[in-house]
Amino acid sequence: MPFLAQGLGRDEAGNLWGQLNPWPGAGAPATTSCGPYTPPTPTSSAVSSTATNADPPGTATSVPTIAVGGTQTTRPGVQVKLGFNVTNKADFTANDLTYSWTQVSGPSVTLSSDSAATPSFTAPAGTAKATYIFNIKASSASAGTSGNANVTVVSDPAVADVVTIDSYTYNSSGGGSVSVTASTNIVGYNANLKLYLTNTATGTATAMTYNGGGKYSVNLPKTKKPANGITVVSDGKGSKSLTATTA
Repeated sequence: MPFLAQGLGRDEAGNLWGQLNPWPGAGAPATTSCGPYTPPTPTSSAVSSTATNADPPGTATSVPTIAVGGTQTTRPGVQVKLGFNVTNKADFTANDLTYSWTQVSGPSVTLSSDSAATPSFTAPAGTAKATYIFNIKASSASAGTSGNANVTVVSDPAVADVVTIDSYTYNSSGGGSVSVTASTNIVGYNANLKLYLTNTATGTATAMTYNGGGKYSVNLPKTKKPANGITVVSDGKGSKSLTATTA
């Protein structure tokens, strides 16, 4: 048996297996000569991993960040829409954020909703300039965090309302007739719109009928078609002119 007579040499663990000793015969055969021990080369490969510091949506480190625009300027009687933007909304899951509005200062008004993203209110009538400040708070249910900011609105009677002529028609039959419908962004009270035929300098003012919600109308029978169109003027300092009929 050669492994007993000559030895095995070193195994993978570095152990030396030599000739059987003592040898049972008269003279032992020559042994195998072993060189210096060399450990086996590792065959396993390193596994690399990549770490990330990004937090998943809704974690406790996600705080809603609110951005608001500059001061809104309006006039009494106008409906004002409040707005803001959550700049890191992508950090939160869908429907995770809830909102809460609170009036901080100014004459007391009623918002259309204190939990909507964009509520509105109608600036009260009055002749004095007024400033309204509202606080918007955005809260994350999953992260248990919240952020807030103030939104400012100034109501100034010196600001003109926006007047729109919705329709202007002329019927030539029966001596002619002029019909006009118009609107203003003043919805909190009657802005007393007046219709002028031709222009405000040479025409005669005719009061338009208030239909509510900023809408007005008038019909003038037995009226010739005005040569230079019509002008609608509001007590809110706004005006609008048309030289051609709309239909």
